[in-house]
Amino acid sequence: MASLPVFNIQKYCIHDGDGIRTTVFFKGCPLRCAWCHNPESQKAEPQLLWDAEKCTQCGACAAVCPQGAAGESVRVNRERCRSCGVCVQACPAGARQLSGKGMSPEEIVETAKKDLMFYEQSGGGVTLSGGEVMAAEPFNEVVRLCRLLHEEGISVFVDTCGMTPYERFDAIRAYTDCFLYLILDCMDDMKLLQPSSNVQISRKTPQKFLLRACEISRKGWGQPAFYNTEAILQELLAAGKSIEDARRGGTSGCVETGAFGNEAYILTGYFNLPKILELTLYNGYDYVADRQLGLPLGSAEDFHSYEELLDAYHKQIDYFLDIKMKGSNIIESIYANYMPVPFLSIITNDCISKGKDYNAGGARYNTSYLQGVGIGTVTDCLAAIRYQVYQEKNIPMKELLRAMREDFANDPQIPQPGAEFQP
Repeated sequence: MASLPVFNIQKYCIHDGDGIRTTVFFKGCPLRCAWCHNPESQKAEPQLLWDAEKCTQCGACAAVCPQGAAGESVRVNRERCRSCGVCVQACPAGARQLSGKGMSPEEIVETAKKDLMFYEQSGGGVTLSGGEVMAAEPFNEVVRLCRLLHEEGISVFVDTCGMTPYERFDAIRAYTDCFLYLILDCMDDMKLLQPSSNVQISRKTPQKFLLRACEISRKGWGQPAFYNTEAILQELLAAGKSIEDARRGGTSGCVETGAFGNEAYILTGYFNLPKILELTLYNGYDYVADRQLGLPLGSAEDFHSYEELLDAYHKQIDYFLDIKMKGSNIIESIYANYMPVPFLSIITNDCISKGKDYNAGGARYNTSYLQGVGIGTVTDCLAAIRYQVYQEKNIPMKELLRAMREDFANDPQIPQPGAEFQP
């Protein structure tokens, strides 16, 4: 019968989920965090632990060790030790302990069932922790464990770092009640603005998870952001990603979507949409740089309708897009030929197998895109101009252009675009 690597089963836990719980700690984790609370859980195989304070230097361990791993100093020689446990049984002081043993799903369930009364009275259950339970092998036994607990009517929570294939979550979803994503608590405690954080939500998002995320977001510092998982998935599929890679994707940076670990993003600068609107209003002339930058399509004073202004704005965008694309192509060529990024190439799939750098097309997906910035600002500006200037005629365009050049310093009676926009 197959077994799972378990290093501890702790009863009467009140911090690992709802109610009173039994927490099963598994061995094996893909991460090596320096702050790990259970470093003895990182390796999947059993490990011999030695407590120097309890050790009496009696030499009983050295006498029975078949590998000679104890030696005269009784310290553990890790190169020789096979974690057989013979020395643990021989130690009279209890200074040696074997961390990790194989347990079948049935054995774990039988242990958990002894506290059914406490689960029922407190709304508790079993929490699978670690190490990383989602990395435990054989994983089909983890699935069977979750199913057996579910069939016994025992609530199952999973404490996970999430660093595991999507299919594993899908395999146990029907038998679990909650995944404990501690990253939400980290967001709440640290309140970092950078790097930004977000959560993906869908029709299947657990209510408890969503409420916890909302509780953090409502505190006013803008994190986490909320994104629609289903919309992200459709966008990635439309961009040519496989369904497997799209499911592992999400949002990064500001609002970019991508296939995490499989896609290269070559950033070549931003495309300033509000600045282009400013140039459109002033016939392509930039009063800050004191030079003609855009197309001379006429001053906004000469436009008889909002549609004429919008048409001129579109032409200016096309003009600057052409300039930006030429510049971006040059920058990407410089990156590919002169600026390798070995770290990104190591952690991005397919770079090593192709023998190409991240910046030179090595990733599975190589995305070139322009980052349009100021979308909210330009939307407010266009809406305000349409309403105040063209529809209600509250402000003549000539006065608005003059006030803008003076940063509204001499015209406090003129509302800034959007300040009194009430369509």
